Amino acid sequence: MAEEHVAAERLLVELLADSAVRSVRFVTGPLPVAVWLVVEDDEEARALRTRSDVDEIVSRALREAGLASRDVEGFRVVVQSEETVVRDYEGSWFYAMR
Repeated sequence: MAEEHVAAERLLVELLADSAVRSVRFVTGPLPVAVWLVVEDDEEARALRTRSDVDEIVSRALREAGLASRDVEGFRVVVQSEETVVRDYEGSWFYAMR
């Protein structure tokens, strides 16, 4: 994982700790970055999806971490719970993120 992603994950886990974000995963490629915010259970995921400030927080963290401007400007956020990955994807983040 790129240094910028590690720095962004640290910032996001800290900034979203009140919403139980445990870790962050990134999907990069030809499109702007997808930021996956990982929580423990489905209830936490539902609550995080209702927050109106998540995009602003993610944008700030990506900028502060030094990600490329195309990723900061075009990112998308996905909220996913460990509970859903275990139940629906047999515990595989690889399949959950496809």
